[in-house]
Amino acid sequence: MKRGHGMMKRLLAVLELALVAAMPLMAATETVGGYTWTYRINGDTAEIQSGITPTPTGALTIPSTLGGKTVTSIGSYSFSECSELTNVTIGNSVRSIGDYAFYYCRSLTSVTIPSSVTSIGNGTFGGNQLVVLKVATDNPSYKAVSGLLLTKDGKTLVAVPGGLASVTIPDSVTSIGERAFYNSSGLTSVTIPDSVTSIEEKAFYGCSSLTRVTVPDSVTGIGEWAFYYCSGLTNVTIGNSATRIGAYAFCECRRLASVIFKGNALRVGNSAFSYVGSGCTAYVKESSTGWGVEIPGMWNRLNIQYMTPEMEWLVDRGLTADARAANGRTAAECYALGLDPEDATNDFSIVSIEMVDGKPKVEWEPKTNRWTGEEIPTVLKGAERLDGEWHEVDKASESDKAKYRFFKVVVELP
Repeated sequence: MKRGHGMMKRLLAVLELALVAAMPLMAATETVGGYTWTYRINGDTAEIQSGITPTPTGALTIPSTLGGKTVTSIGSYSFSECSELTNVTIGNSVRSIGDYAFYYCRSLTSVTIPSSVTSIGNGTFGGNQLVVLKVATDNPSYKAVSGLLLTKDGKTLVAVPGGLASVTIPDSVTSIGERAFYNSSGLTSVTIPDSVTSIEEKAFYGCSSLTRVTVPDSVTGIGEWAFYYCSGLTNVTIGNSATRIGAYAFCECRRLASVIFKGNALRVGNSAFSYVGSGCTAYVKESSTGWGVEIPGMWNRLNIQYMTPEMEWLVDRGLTADARAANGRTAAECYALGLDPEDATNDFSIVSIEMVDGKPKVEWEPKTNRWTGEEIPTVLKGAERLDGEWHEVDKASESDKAKYRFFKVVVELP
């Protein structure tokens, strides 16, 4: 009987421990440094919770203890929307920072992350004006490069200060992490290096000032909601290695006018291109396969058509028609003239006209390529005859002057 009674007591003790473990931790409050902090106890440690009063403003130092327990965690949403918080110092006892902990702190410009922090949640610094993201050099999990928060190995981009307008991602990065640019509404341009192979869920969610994105050939996947509500986005180029685009990836990009696909057809999630510009066109190469439609046609709510040879030439060089090439001309001019856009010395400035059998022949320097007579009107801004402002060129030899008439030309495509 005693043995049975002992077994029952042990069983009840186990059940009691299970019930305690299942119960939510109760919140407590304590006033420190002029603020009443809400926190919860977990064993010998404390976690800061949302609900701090009054709403923190200015410079703030996180307390090292609450309720006699060491503060080791800043919980999710703890300081979310503290719009007048300007700078935060986190003590060496803190090990983790939860999701959206400092989300939309619009005046936040500086945060110091100590070596003790080994876990930072998603969207932690999204939607703020942060321009300095300071990380202790001996932190084992994270580091800061040009103000960007990266994992220690440099392979994952964790968070980007919301106050940056232009970002060049380091070429050590292989993954743009979940919510890395979350609601960075001031971001106008981003350069993604060829080292990146994945763009994770909600990576650029809400980047409303971003206008153009080039996803390099190295990227194989774009996560769900990756560019959701990038309302200023007009042009996207997706590299030839991409095999999937997640659901809602470009949803609500209402100004999106063109998406260039450099590779074959890929898997596209639900509503990936819903609520984009009404005339948004998907351009694909004639050599690409698997689109499953007769071009021109519709694909994923986009108009779809083949690229022109000019567009393919530009896209393969990572250029847009209005891009400025190394030789100072636009990419479209380089295409029309057969010039290498990456060679600053490869250009022409003087065009010579020679009449052969009553027809004009055109040459340009330093190359020896020729236009046919039918192409000359394009070169001469649509002029039908070879007249206008002709003049001799000082550097021409006397024999050349006798044979040619010289003039300067600005090329404009029709």
